[in-house]
This record gives sequence, C-alpha cells and structure tokens, in this order.
Amino acid sequence: MIRNTVGAVRGTVAGLVLVGLGQGVLVGIGYFIAGTPHPALLTLVTAVVSVIPFCGPILLCVTTLMTFAANGVMQAVIVGVIGTIAYGAGDHFVRPKLISGSTSIPFLAVLTAILGGLHVFGLLGLFIGPAVIAVALSLWRTAAAEERAR
Repeated sequence: MIRNTVGAVRGTVAGLVLVGLGQGVLVGIGYFIAGTPHPALLTLVTAVVSVIPFCGPILLCVTTLMTFAANGVMQAVIVGVIGTIAYGAGDHFVRPKLISGSTSIPFLAVLTAILGGLHVFGLLGLFIGPAVIAVALSLWRTAAAEERAR
C-alpha cells in the first residue's frame, strides 16, 4: 500500500510538473519563432499553467489569437501547430506513461483523482488526490484478495 502511494505521488509529480514545464518550454519556443509579443513572459506563464491538466491548451488558444492579431496568420499557425504537437504528445503519450507507469493504478483513475483533488484542496490537491486514490485502490485490492481466499 505504501509503495503504491509513494509511486502515485512520484508519478504525479513527474507527470504533471515535469511534463507541464516541458510543454511550456516547447510552446515558448514557438512564441519566439513566431514573434509573439512578450514571448519570455508568455513562456513562463504557459509553463506554470501547463502543470494543471487542460489549462495549457486554453492559454495556447489565447496566445494563438494574440499572435494572429499582432503578426498575422502564418505566425499564428506556427504557434498553433507547435503547441498542438507539444500538448498532444505530452498529454496523450508522455504524461499517462509517467503517471501510470510508476504504479498499478489506471491513468483515468489518477486523472480523476488529480482533478478531484484540485477541486477540493486547490493546488495541493494535485498531489493529495492521487495519494488518496492509491490508498483506496490498495485497500480495495486487499479486500478483494481476502474475499477470494475465503
């Protein structure tokens, strides 16, 4: 049970924080390439916001529109394509592998725990939620194993 809990927290930290920061940096490169206004500040904001699931793509839409308004269609397409690739690869391949790979907890359960923890406990809930779900699943599996043994 302890191993699953520690693995869930480690996987969540790696999956949320590291992947979010990486996505922010990749999208930030797009900001610099496209000449988006205030690219360094937007890169920092994007990296921080990308730690929270589903928030990064919302900011990407806003910055793509901002780039379109400031520099035109081609630069906005550059930001949109680089951002879509960064968020697509990170959210669909890297993040699930990092979060679920360290535990035997399904990714959808961890994602639900992350979002529920965020809703109930705020930013600290990003890490409390997966720990709670790890303990709950460990207790469930232990009870099911004992029931099968009878």
